[in-house]
Amino acid sequence: GMSGPAGAVLDAAQARLRLHGDWVAAEAEALRAQVVGLWAALPAGRIVVDARAIADIDGAGVQLLVALGQALLATGHDPVVEGVPARVRRTAAALGACDDLRCCGMVIDASE
Repeated sequence: GMSGPAGAVLDAAQARLRLHGDWVAAEAEALRAQVVGLWAALPAGRIVVDARAIADIDGAGVQLLVALGQALLATGHDPVVEGVPARVRRTAAALGACDDLRCCGMVIDASE
């Protein structure tokens, strides 16, 4: 897949936060900084977190996604996550962060 630098890109017009790359320990600091940098630009209301381009994830990446979900909820953004790859679901589920309805605190959009 699209392995390589991890990141988060905001499509403000569509209220979509697109995640990509390797959400792993080595990238965690850079990812956290990117997400914090995007925060001011987030539109109000529901945010769709598009996880389909996450290539790999480890425990640190799951923790970061949980923190993202919590922060979105805490700031009233009603986050929905879609396109969660099976590998991400398995890793998050092993850490108790993912089930059939929610992943990392965000409601899974099952309508796709």
